[in-house]
Amino acid sequence: MKNLTLSLIGMTALAMGCKDKDCADTAGGCDTGADVAEATFNIAWTADQTTLEASVSNPDVDGYFLGLAETGSGDDGWYGEDCVSEDAICHDMGAGSSIALTSVHPDQDGAGLDAVVAGSTTLLHGGLWAGVTYVFFSNEGDTTYETVANVGGDDPSYYQ
Repeated sequence: MKNLTLSLIGMTALAMGCKDKDCADTAGGCDTGADVAEATFNIAWTADQTTLEASVSNPDVDGYFLGLAETGSGDDGWYGEDCVSEDAICHDMGAGSSIALTSVHPDQDGAGLDAVVAGSTTLLHGGLWAGVTYVFFSNEGDTTYETVANVGGDDPSYYQ
């Protein structure tokens, strides 16, 4: 009788852990039916207009890349950080899905375009922001930057 009671208690505990026969196949175990919060994309300049801060709340586990294009200036704009132009820099937001890019000004700082470093600096600054299009690419294991998670700014159609 003791073994039967222990067996029944063990089977009850197992049954309570997963109500659906397929639930063990889901990433987090059993699906609780709770809604998963959608990602929220945030991008803004600091008060002194020298650092661009971007982050994603409730990010996808694969992370994101940030692309920036000065589309408001047409052909004369800066496209070296758009992720899609030939030899363009793309800013990897890392596992934390956040990044802070310090603005470098070749005209003012005497720095060349080589001062733009992926994940660290940008040629853009707050004074140009009205003409900038930004994009968050989902990092789903590819490096072709085709999965647009969020786009905004001057001309979102640039990334379509």
